[in-house]
Amino acid sequence: MTACLLSRKKAGSCRMEIKVENTDGVVVITPDCDKINSDTRKEVTAAMIGAKKIEPKAVVLNLINVKFIDSMGLGGILLGRNQLLGICGVRLCGLNDVVENTIQASRLNQIFPTHRNVPNALKAIKESSN
Repeated sequence: MTACLLSRKKAGSCRMEIKVENTDGVVVITPDCDKINSDTRKEVTAAMIGAKKIEPKAVVLNLINVKFIDSMGLGGILLGRNQLLGICGVRLCGLNDVVENTIQASRLNQIFPTHRNVPNALKAIKESSN
C-alpha cells in the first residue's frame, strides 16, 4: 500500500486535504473536509481524475469525514466517475446518515455501489473480480 497527500489548500471555509492510497491496484481517496460543495468539489474531482494515471482496478471514495454534500458536490463526484468510465468503477463508503440520504434522494445509489467502510469496499471489489 502506498499513500500520499494529494491536495493541501484552503477551499472556501474548509482546509481540504485529500489522502490517496493505492491498495493492490485499488485507489482509495479520502477527503479530509466536512463538506463537499462548490468550494471543495474541484479538489475531489481532481483526485478522482488523477487516479486514471495508474489505471486502477477500482476507485473507492471514502466519505468518512464528510458530514454534508450538496448538488455541486454530487456533480463533482459524477464528473470524476464519468472521467473513469472504461477504466474502472467508483464505489462510495463511509457515508453518514445525511450524506447517505442525499445520495439516495438523488438516486445516485443506483450508480455508485456503497459500503459501510473501506475494508468492506475492498472485499466487495476483490469478490467481484473472482
